[in-house]
Amino acid sequence: MDDHIHNPRLRKKGCEGTQALIKSGKIITKKASNLRLDGAYVIGASSVDRVEGLERALALRVFVRSPDGIVWEGEQCVIGKDACSTSKYAKVISLNPGKYLLDVELLDETPGFELEVCVGLVPVEGGLLISGAKPSGKPRMSPAPGSTRSRSLMVGEPVRVGRVCVQRLWLWFFEPHAFRGRDIVARLERDGDVVYSISTGLFRVGIYSEIVIDVLTQRKGDKVMFLDPADLTRPLFITLTEGCDNDY
Repeated sequence: MDDHIHNPRLRKKGCEGTQALIKSGKIITKKASNLRLDGAYVIGASSVDRVEGLERALALRVFVRSPDGIVWEGEQCVIGKDACSTSKYAKVISLNPGKYLLDVELLDETPGFELEVCVGLVPVEGGLLISGAKPSGKPRMSPAPGSTRSRSLMVGEPVRVGRVCVQRLWLWFFEPHAFRGRDIVARLERDGDVVYSISTGLFRVGIYSEIVIDVLTQRKGDKVMFLDPADLTRPLFITLTEGCDNDY
């Protein structure tokens, strides 16, 4: 399983999955990384950059390949202006120890839409995934400590989707004079250790920079931290997961 040819227009580094540049209804270029995996995973966006024209959900056909061939394929809502439904986490992939490659194809041609995205396999027992710019519908969410009128972290109630426990977080900044959305770092910590970390851009929607991030963890008390990449010593927000019961 050879990696796809690297294209210098892809700017994000360290994508553990497939990094794709989508423009004018086509995947312009992509780069896939070999992954050593073992366990249960779900598929989704683990970073985004250069988002323009995102008006509806981005759906991809995803392939997971081993040296023996395709072990899983399916259609997946990756991100959307309104966050993808948590029902997508019902698609759990169980993988035996080995080397795998994740590849993607675009399902719908959307002219005027441009996005650079890293699509990855995230372990169900502890991970972070980007689902969109703002929550869909009217979910029950409450502000985390430190929220103000100019920036806020809204925390949803945990929900169980099959084997997966999902807690949805909505981070937004009121920035009427900003040219584009800002970048943030999000970390999931457990017992003082970083379990999962992402570095991503936020979506620019009107006068807001915002993003919906889903936390996957069964555990109560895991720490989720949002940080400014320019100052990783002072978190913008910290919240604790509520978790689901530990039995599948």
